[in-house]
Amino acid sequence: MKVLTIHHLKQREDDFCFGIEGELALPSLVCDSKRCGCDRAFGGLNSHQASTTLMVRDLDLTYDDVVTAYLAYLESAGWAALLRTSGGDDEVLRYAQDMVAEALAFASNYPDRQVVRVKFDRKTDDWKVLAA
Repeated sequence: MKVLTIHHLKQREDDFCFGIEGELALPSLVCDSKRCGCDRAFGGLNSHQASTTLMVRDLDLTYDDVVTAYLAYLESAGWAALLRTSGGDDEVLRYAQDMVAEALAFASNYPDRQVVRVKFDRKTDDWKVLAA
C-alpha cells in the first residue's frame, strides 16, 4: 500500500524535518500563524514532529494497519481524549479513518519513492500535494 512518510530532503532554504526518516506521516492541524510552518508540513506518527518533504513509499501494510497506527497517534498526542468528548470512541475512529483516507488518496497519485511537498490552502481549507 502506498503511504506518505517523513523524508529528510532539504532542497530549499526554508525546508525542515524534525521527524524520523520513513515514519508514517499525516495531515497536521493548521494554526492561525502563517509563520510557524504547520501549513506546509505533515507530522510523523511516532515522533510527533513535522517535515516539509515527504516520500511516497509502497509498504507491506494493510488499511487496518494504517488506521491502527493513526489511532495510536491520536491516543499518544492526546487528541483521542478530546474527540471522545464529542462522540466517544466512534468519533475517534471516524477521525482516524478520515485522516487515513486523505493521506492514502494523496499517496496513490504518485509512484513509489516520489518525494512530495504539501501546502495547506487557507482559502479552500484543503491540503495540496505536489511532486518535489
